[in-house]
Amino acid sequence: MYGGRGVAVGLCSLALVGSSLMWAPATQAQALITCVGEERTSYTPGLSLTARQTAIRAQATYTCTGDPKPADPKPAGSQAADSKAAGSKAAGSRPTGPRSTGHVEAVSPSASCLAVNSPKAKELVRYGDGATSRIDYDSAVAARVGGVNVVTFTGRVVEGRGKGGTAIRSVQVLPSAAPTECLSSTGVREARGPVELQILPAGGA
Repeated sequence: MYGGRGVAVGLCSLALVGSSLMWAPATQAQALITCVGEERTSYTPGLSLTARQTAIRAQATYTCTGDPKPADPKPAGSQAADSKAAGSKAAGSRPTGPRSTGHVEAVSPSASCLAVNSPKAKELVRYGDGATSRIDYDSAVAARVGGVNVVTFTGRVVEGRGKGGTAIRSVQVLPSAAPTECLSSTGVREARGPVELQILPAGGA
């Protein structure tokens, strides 16, 4: 009825529709984000043997998956470049790229040298490529393992990269002062420790 030309146009239209349907999910898909690094935490007032409400602020330095890799200034054919490339392959899927940062603010209703409970916290992550993620943590579980306080936060990304995804943050709190500081009038005001943050794609939790 439409002739050969009409059939050709119809087939082209179907091909375009099909390619659009196949392309859309790929552009909307989110990837798992993993960040590892070190954190410096401050407590106000300082931690003592008596549990009390405490304001907590933390600064983290991360290396995250998905961050752009830094350019290699060495010539492509140099031995140094070859060695670096071999090392990168051996590293497997470890996060690589420029440093990202995280700023955390929380209030613990019951914090002491024995345990730090932080049921709610907020974090702003700034990635090495300039993007950000704002995270609201609405629950936390604290445990003392081998003399180290381990706090695991769970929350949701409310803005920026990974929006809608579940965020899981685990930090080991290692006091920077001697244990006797828990008995002092000022208490333990700072701690450091390794931290890991994972942001699961929306709908993946």
